Amino acid sequence: MRIKSPLIIVSILLSSIAISSCLDSDETTEFSSNALALSFGIDTIHGVDYPFEIDQVKNLIYNKDSLPVDADTIIDKTLITDFTIGGYAVMSADTLFNMEDSVDLLPAVNKSGDDGMKFKIVAADGVTTRTYTLQIRMHKTDPDSLVWKDMGTEAPVFKDRTGGEQKAVILGDRLLVYDAYDNLYSTSTGAGQYGWSGATRVEGLPADVRLSSMLNYGGTLYVVSGSHEVYSSADGERWTKVESLGNRVVTLVAEVEVAGEKKLSAVVEGEDGKRYFHVCNGSAWEATPATDMQEVPGNFPLDGLYATHQTNGNGTVKAYVVGHPVAGQTGTVPWSSENGLVWATLETDAAACPLMENPFLMYYGGKFYVFGGQMDAIYSGLTGIAWQKTERKFLLPEAFKGKTRYSIVIDPTVNPEDKRDHIWVVFGGHGSQNEVWRGRLNRLGFEVQ
Repeated sequence: MRIKSPLIIVSILLSSIAISSCLDSDETTEFSSNALALSFGIDTIHGVDYPFEIDQVKNLIYNKDSLPVDADTIIDKTLITDFTIGGYAVMSADTLFNMEDSVDLLPAVNKSGDDGMKFKIVAADGVTTRTYTLQIRMHKTDPDSLVWKDMGTEAPVFKDRTGGEQKAVILGDRLLVYDAYDNLYSTSTGAGQYGWSGATRVEGLPADVRLSSMLNYGGTLYVVSGSHEVYSSADGERWTKVESLGNRVVTLVAEVEVAGEKKLSAVVEGEDGKRYFHVCNGSAWEATPATDMQEVPGNFPLDGLYATHQTNGNGTVKAYVVGHPVAGQTGTVPWSSENGLVWATLETDAAACPLMENPFLMYYGGKFYVFGGQMDAIYSGLTGIAWQKTERKFLLPEAFKGKTRYSIVIDPTVNPEDKRDHIWVVFGGHGSQNEVWRGRLNRLGFEVQ
């Protein structure tokens, strides 16, 4: 029950108590002037408790972790389960607050400044008051949804090129797309700076370069040629052969991190004609005892490799890769390594990821994801071993289906104030139409509170 004009009622009650005290004793009773709010809480949202904090300087009550986007259908009639105060609470319109009554908290949602729901705390002395503002933070979008944007409608896409292989990579704050050994297009990935430049002439790459082997290691691009030689570039436009890495490099695998030091893992052909995993610093191979060298398994992918990384609770960074399936492979199988010298298959008979051509792997938002092939589904997993098809929220656009020529890259967030974590999908190559799409999990774009 809510009682109107509580100040009057409280004053009458206090006056009555004071008169009674005077009749019984010559002593005067002093009532507290404490009008502080000490704690505040509401009923759970979908079974989850969202704690509230109180800023005594600003007289502000707020929740640090935002409520889910659909909480508006719950808090329009909910209970305030905790309100520890020094006196009585008066809500808007001089209504005495009663914890047994449900309350509509929507007027407090996503308010700023001095706006929000007001609670006036009246101390026991009936004179001292303090007014608090309740502001409830709520997500305006579903944090767990993957949202895609067709970037062709935002700025002119680079000219349609229908040649052969195409490769997209991130270098600094630029997205580079190579459509030939001597030609590339680029755009800034900064907020509000999207827009493709004209074709840029590439210098130093041989005609037999394997664009699909290109990767970013330590802020420098590396790629392997058909002659098993390695080329590097700091700007993506001018390339130089890395003579010190020789001419036996089969493919580059991934950047790995060991004890805080980044290394480049590769498959190299030995003097005995066999293939082994090696690591280097970009200019020289690391000496490795023969007993520590792992011969490359026959089912390890050597083409179209995509790599991702996960840091475990101990701070160890593990690299994971997938690539074009090898003969006899029945599913999409990631491989993992902690040092780049030893790679282990994550193959499983149960809950395996379906076989797909040109698979892309990413550790993103706390889970592993694989998609590719016909671009009609995404598969997720917690460990990179067992997989299940995502059925809602984290999905590919319908426009992706059936488009099998693409290159994918993630633009990671480096500066927390500059939210990135965009998934760039560039369609094109081998006679197909060019398109550029950008996706991101909503919560990775939220401001840190």
